[in-house]
Amino acid sequence: MEIKAPWIIIVSIIAFVLVMFLALSRKGSKKNKKKVANTSIIKKSNIYKDIIKKYRMGLYGIYAVVFICVLTSSIMTSRVVKTRTEDNAVYNRDIILCMDISTSVNDLNKELVDTYKEVVNSLNGERFGISIFNTSSYTLVPLTEDYDYIADNLNTLSEALNNNTTDHHGEEYLYYNRYLLYGTLVGNNTRGSSLVGDGLASCIFDFPDLDEERSRIIVFSTDNDVQGKEYINVTDAAKLAKKKGIVVYSVAPKETAINFGTTLKEATESTGGSYFVQGKGSTINEIVSGIESQEKSILEGGKKTISTDHPEVAFVFLILGFAGLIVVDKVVLS
Repeated sequence: MEIKAPWIIIVSIIAFVLVMFLALSRKGSKKNKKKVANTSIIKKSNIYKDIIKKYRMGLYGIYAVVFICVLTSSIMTSRVVKTRTEDNAVYNRDIILCMDISTSVNDLNKELVDTYKEVVNSLNGERFGISIFNTSSYTLVPLTEDYDYIADNLNTLSEALNNNTTDHHGEEYLYYNRYLLYGTLVGNNTRGSSLVGDGLASCIFDFPDLDEERSRIIVFSTDNDVQGKEYINVTDAAKLAKKKGIVVYSVAPKETAINFGTTLKEATESTGGSYFVQGKGSTINEIVSGIESQEKSILEGGKKTISTDHPEVAFVFLILGFAGLIVVDKVVLS
């Protein structure tokens, strides 16, 4: 706490003392006073003495209360403030969750989504996005700092991945089925499915302003079991990611990692990221730890000093002072 204009308090106290001095000096002056004869007997009586004593107590009480009011008013006017310094540097790490939504990756994706529902709550300044792919890619959530929006979509994605209802014609089943399939099966009849390289390459270009210096990370879930004709394979997509300064963390289901994991592992590690297999250790937590270890790019915003006025205490004493005047008048001087 500090006082912005302490001179106001000093001037107020000096002014109060001067006024009191002049008032008391004038009161003590015998000039223009009228004399009353034969008052000595009255002055010796106990009743008179009690009245004078009560009067003086009330008068001194008024002086004290007025002083408190003057003091608290001057404190409020001089501004009691609390100052804090905020660092406006913005951590601008970008993270995209890129998911192969073919059924063979379903269990892994459920685990990823459930974990990232918790991770999003700890984000501070980072942008987060979600992209899903099969034959083609679809951006569910563009990079954003709207964490409520991200959380809502992760919840919906979780519901869609856990859509186990037997009523395949029900409104709920159709809604969640379309949520996953619309936009991800474009050209499926001619191009096939699980086009992993295309999926990774599409996620790369979900990052805006790729020439700008930023920390960029892709969490890539796939079985790498390509069932069609890719425009770009996963190795070349990883090279492109590295060229753009993007680190890839990939994770594969344990059932398919043995047959298709080697190429994905090599491609992932070439970007500076890591390759994980579901069920071997605390896979998802390791991915999160890996992301946390990546240095954040910082947009320097400078430091900002914020001053907040705190007149509350002085105001309370001012109110009490006015209340004290009433008490002195009613109790002491009555």
